[in-house]
Amino acid sequence: MAHPMRVAGPGALGRWLRVGRLALIGLLAACAASTAVAQEEVSWRNVFRLSDGRLFVTDGALMIDASFVDEGQRPSAEITPSMQVIEGYLALKHPDEFTLQQLEVGSLPRSFRSPSGVFVGAKYVEFLRAAGPERSLRLRMNGAREPIVIVSDGVAVGVVMPLAPPAQD
Repeated sequence: MAHPMRVAGPGALGRWLRVGRLALIGLLAACAASTAVAQEEVSWRNVFRLSDGRLFVTDGALMIDASFVDEGQRPSAEITPSMQVIEGYLALKHPDEFTLQQLEVGSLPRSFRSPSGVFVGAKYVEFLRAAGPERSLRLRMNGAREPIVIVSDGVAVGVVMPLAPPAQD
């Protein structure tokens, strides 16, 4: 019986190195997967219908057309918010408009920053990037404290609240 550490034959060393390399790759992949930062999920709380019949979901900071959310993830709790306020948000015509790709990692924890300096929560940007890669999503904004309108193919499909900007010294 051959010693377990002894390599027999001229091709055995190459096979042993290939097996060892594959084992190392598998180990590194497992370590990377276990240490990766988990993407923060949006926790949907309520659904509501607009006067035009579209169904929206919300978590309190983001409201978006339910077509962006898997049916199994939609909450069952239906609310009746002030349609005047909600539809007013969706109708806002902000002067600054950007794609999701134009957002950069922000200086606030778990944030992205628009070219105009408005901060958006990373979980919402990540959600929108995952939910609408085939859609031409854009963000319309007017300032650091005003709702950001989410637009798909020219139609307002949601609103997300910006993060408060860092305090100026």
